[in-house]
Amino acid sequence: MYPFLEEVPDPQRTTWNPCENNTSMKKKEFQERLSCMAKKYGLYLVANLGTFEPCDPKREWKCPKDGRYQYNTNVAFDPTGRLVARYRKYHTFFSERVTFDTPTTVDYSFFDTPFGRFGTFVCFDVLFREPAVTLIETWRVDSIAFSTAWINVLPIFDAVPFHAAFATALNVNFLSANLHYLPMNITGSGIYEPKGTLVYRSDRKSTTGKLLTASVHDKAPIVVRHDVKFSRDVSWDKRYFRSTLFGDTYHFVTLASNKSVAAVCNKHVCCHLDYEFADTKPGEKYALGAFDGLHTLDGVYYIQVCSVLKCAGASREGCGAPVKMADTHFRWLNLTGNFSSPYVSPSLVTSDVNQAPGQWEYDGRSLVSGRTKAGLLWATLMARVYNRDNIVNIQPRPEREVRSDTSGVMSVMVAHCERCTVWLFAFCNAVALLASGGLLFVFGA
Repeated sequence: MYPFLEEVPDPQRTTWNPCENNTSMKKKEFQERLSCMAKKYGLYLVANLGTFEPCDPKREWKCPKDGRYQYNTNVAFDPTGRLVARYRKYHTFFSERVTFDTPTTVDYSFFDTPFGRFGTFVCFDVLFREPAVTLIETWRVDSIAFSTAWINVLPIFDAVPFHAAFATALNVNFLSANLHYLPMNITGSGIYEPKGTLVYRSDRKSTTGKLLTASVHDKAPIVVRHDVKFSRDVSWDKRYFRSTLFGDTYHFVTLASNKSVAAVCNKHVCCHLDYEFADTKPGEKYALGAFDGLHTLDGVYYIQVCSVLKCAGASREGCGAPVKMADTHFRWLNLTGNFSSPYVSPSLVTSDVNQAPGQWEYDGRSLVSGRTKAGLLWATLMARVYNRDNIVNIQPRPEREVRSDTSGVMSVMVAHCERCTVWLFAFCNAVALLASGGLLFVFGA
């Protein structure tokens, strides 16, 4: 892998324009191409690539034996080709940890443009407080350029609705550029505002990528979060059953009648649903589920969830299982939960895992929908409770393997790149192009 990595300077310490000064650093081919592209077209350009930093194992106890740190990195160039931001991924995913290191401190990487302040981070980072929340709340970032290789997990953890929901929860514009590699179920890019989805693509059949464009508010309209307190006359159903969703044990109650109210609790979280079916198709079963706890499958983070979803089949065990198609329509629904965190992500997804922009809204308290154009797969409110992430001891990360070969992981990533964009030759998660005037692009999908 090392021959494909580049050394990227810290733009806070060094002024670096690879397009104009292509002799001052070795191993800079990717940066030069990206820099010249930004300069040629007058763009702010954010891209993902693999980088390295030399270190001395004799002086630095964390320095790997091969004498270098390796990072999964986002870089940003301005319209002159100058490097304006460098972000080294802080929360590496499990499969990355044999290849990439974690920086000793979090990079809070952002850059100012005539149309707002942009921050950047990578993939798994979106699930954690750092750097995302600090970038937005402390450094006043109003837009995020996000690269990812997001593996879709149904229900709830699908790339497009999950990232659109993040934009609402954190009140930011969110440009999500995903790798497009169907054999690993990696797809789904979009441009999102706090009030909804502007454009997205989640093609599960085509092998080609696509450029997405949208005009975005430089100061996005925000969603104001309201605390929820249920009245004493709410009837909480104690006849719940348990079923698993992505490794978490939910409490579920079945939606039985055509028009009714459902309510269920799990620990400290209670979920309330007013609903009416417009039609029900034979064999389709829906349930309201609640979860309050530490998620530990493919990551450790504390979530509270209220979700009304279609079950896979008629059995209780099918509630929480992946489902892609639905024919049952709701005439209306109103979903509310009493979460202990202000960071609440709303999503509503219809048949064939499609967004339903304009067919529902979140007012900071409830997710409300009229009749959707397609059958409902799920409507969910998910709260991230960051301050409870560390309630268990996490095993230390394994030391990165020292590799001398140039095959293995790199050959796979090059194959991935053939399915996204010719602009990025190494890790190629995505590229975001930010044009003056507020027209934003993402490539990947």
